[in-house]
Amino acid sequence: MLRRALLLFLLPMGLWGQAGLLKTIRESDAVGIHVEDFYNAAESIYAANGLTGGLRVELNTMTPSKIHQVEFDIDGAGSWSNATRLMFNGALVTTATIATGGGETIIDFEVTHAQLIAGPYSMTDQETIRFRITNDVLGASNVFIALVAGGGDQMTFDVTAPTISSVTSTPSTGTHDIGNVISIEVNFSENVTLGSGDLETILNTGDVISVAAAAWTPTASGNYTVGTGDLTGALNNTNISITTSSITDAAGNTLTNFTPAADLTASSALNIDGVRPTITSVTSITSNGSYGIGAVINFAVNFSEATTVSGGNLRVTFETGAVDRSVDIGPATYSNTASSTYTVQTGDVSADLATASISITGAGTIVDGAGNALTNFVPASLLSSSSSLVVDGIRPTLLTVTSSTANDTYGIGDNVSITLNFSENVNVSGGNVEVTLETGATDQIAFITPFSNSSSGTGTYTVILGDVTGLLTVSSVADPSTALRDLAGNTMTDFAIQGDNLNVNKSIVIDGIRPTVTNVTSLSANANYGIGDPISIQVTMSEPVTLTGGQTLDVTL
Repeated sequence: MLRRALLLFLLPMGLWGQAGLLKTIRESDAVGIHVEDFYNAAESIYAANGLTGGLRVELNTMTPSKIHQVEFDIDGAGSWSNATRLMFNGALVTTATIATGGGETIIDFEVTHAQLIAGPYSMTDQETIRFRITNDVLGASNVFIALVAGGGDQMTFDVTAPTISSVTSTPSTGTHDIGNVISIEVNFSENVTLGSGDLETILNTGDVISVAAAAWTPTASGNYTVGTGDLTGALNNTNISITTSSITDAAGNTLTNFTPAADLTASSALNIDGVRPTITSVTSITSNGSYGIGAVINFAVNFSEATTVSGGNLRVTFETGAVDRSVDIGPATYSNTASSTYTVQTGDVSADLATASISITGAGTIVDGAGNALTNFVPASLLSSSSSLVVDGIRPTLLTVTSSTANDTYGIGDNVSITLNFSENVNVSGGNVEVTLETGATDQIAFITPFSNSSSGTGTYTVILGDVTGLLTVSSVADPSTALRDLAGNTMTDFAIQGDNLNVNKSIVIDGIRPTVTNVTSLSANANYGIGDPISIQVTMSEPVTLTGGQTLDVTL
């Protein structure tokens, strides 16, 4: 007695339990389908190898009166008419009772070869036969059906839904940069068809690979192009889906499980680097401070990753005033940093050294290990953000000469202050600045002694015998010991007075010539004078003089 609680295919032991296999039915095979669990259910059978004989259906039941209908159809052409007889494409099929016993009845339904191949619904290779058995009352009868191919031909059941066996790629290894194209292949367990819409595979880069509806045998493939920003050490699929319709195999079974048995990483090792290198910063190991002419400043261009400069030079241009200075760094492979030095030149000036631009010369390129080219040459962090480097390529100059001494005439032993005013704060160290004054036959020198961080320096001139000038003036300034430097260390090389000299700013007269008696005479008339007679005496001096403090001029005759 054939009784089962669930759907059961009685197959040769070698095939039992092998999920996904197509079931082969021969005339000697006993294949039973318990239909009480499939009330008004339809089952599909896939016909292969082109039948040459007929088809016999053996229905085994304990309650034949409860059988409401048994229907057959080829490729959906049946009417599923409600008749208590076997229908094949809407036509009655011959029936006969084979045997009864033990409460069971075996009814044999015979579809001849002529019926299978006749009419507009003729059975050919690769077509689908479907059948349906309906009970009057669910669970009211135990019904089993055996389908047997007539004439020794074989039929194949396919009730297994297709699956995604794997996701693969071409190529399957390597590091890939922006613009590289990789074929992504979705491999099915059998040939399938997507009726409409797209098959979409989402990658862990966020990209979606869409493949238009088609019949796949059994692989659907689409191209993934590495885009800017894509980055993963192991390219993989994260989701597979369809936008509309469904994916079916030739028997009409629908794919419902979109999780591949093996994802992309099982067969591929793809490193995706779609991130272009950038300049993260420009830095310097040179200490903060002021740097003058000839000073060397170290700097480094720092990249987001290891890069290679080829076909040209990496050019770094600094903002240095009227004329910007450029430094070229030659082709090489750099870990993350390309470094060089900038030398301050005459005229360079910057309150806080910064880059004006960074570029590549000629047809050169800067690429990372994956081949992505650097296209943004603006550093994320500027040199001025991490360093305070003052560039002073301007030498100090002498602006004016003046004096704190009052306007007047000064004689031997008098002191006169001499002040030099410079274009910037300077230091005098390790020597004196010499100021030569125009003082007659012999010019005198006033010394500016050491001082620091001041825009002016003062020395003292003491009038000596013989010095003479209408208005004291400076004839020259010299720094024989190179003692005068600005705060950046620039020496002063031009000592010409750019503005007003001392004789313009002050009215100081130097008289280092002592007066002399040039003549002694008398205003009295020539005559003989006796005792008590006054005689005037006149002393003539070489220059006007003044007797002060009640002093007298004694003349001995």
